[in-house]
Amino acid sequence: MNQPMPSEQAFDVRHYILGRRALPPSILAKESRVFVYPGSITVVNGQTGNLSINIHDDAYFLVEQIQIISSDQTVNQDKATVQITDTTSSQSWSNIPVPLRDLAGNGNNPKYLAHPNILRPSSNLVFAITNNSGADATYYVALVGRKIKGITAADVNLLVRRMWYQYVLNVTALGASALNQRFSLQVYNESDFMLYKLLSQELVNAVIGATGGAVSQEVTFNLKDTTTDTDLMADFVAARLLFGAMQSDQLPTANIWGQGAPFCLKKPWLIRRNGIIQGTFNNLSTTAHTSGFKLTLEGIRIFDAA
Repeated sequence: MNQPMPSEQAFDVRHYILGRRALPPSILAKESRVFVYPGSITVVNGQTGNLSINIHDDAYFLVEQIQIISSDQTVNQDKATVQITDTTSSQSWSNIPVPLRDLAGNGNNPKYLAHPNILRPSSNLVFAITNNSGADATYYVALVGRKIKGITAADVNLLVRRMWYQYVLNVTALGASALNQRFSLQVYNESDFMLYKLLSQELVNAVIGATGGAVSQEVTFNLKDTTTDTDLMADFVAARLLFGAMQSDQLPTANIWGQGAPFCLKKPWLIRRNGIIQGTFNNLSTTAHTSGFKLTLEGIRIFDAA
């Protein structure tokens, strides 16, 4: 006998909380319309600027896309970090600032949130953008989603039981031919984390820009939940096989990039609250990655025990 498809099954709130559904059917059935909140800010090189986007008071807003471009048209255009904070709820959307292209898409390569975040009417969202491009730049932002009418207190209580989130593992530096370099982050104590995607535009840039003759330029890595002594992989793997990026490797024309995509785990990895994620890295190149890079772990925070 054929089994019913998930869309045909009776809805269970766990489908939403665990990320199996982008939205509950009750929310999809409500009156809504597509809407875009734009903003822009000029940021001096080496400085941080705060761009505020105020949500209208007439409806809840569901954030389904984040788009950012820079006025800088050189290869340095993506050299920025961004941290988003919903100042109304004092809730940031990442543990530390995220590399620009791990966080946001652009016009020809959009960034979709597989698990949209809900914003209350009159909310204030702040984008703290740090410009590392080497020159002053203007950053143009678009929050794309939908205004939703008729959301009740019960709806909100369900929607905020999970949130789209990015944990960033900061790999500060890798010396030439360095092996078994360990870096860790701790999952917050008020929520579990369901890991769905891995991204690191900075790692892709570092590897394809490295030198060292015939020696492999690759960085290999392993991820472990040290709290439960659980590895994600059996052995070290070339990071570019599992680190997706919003852009792919450079095309033959200088400074021209192809479209990329994050690496997605078809079955997400659950890390319990207070869990420690440890990354161990090997630099196979004779060139040191002195600036390091950031690994962005994208998924959802679950505020109910899963």
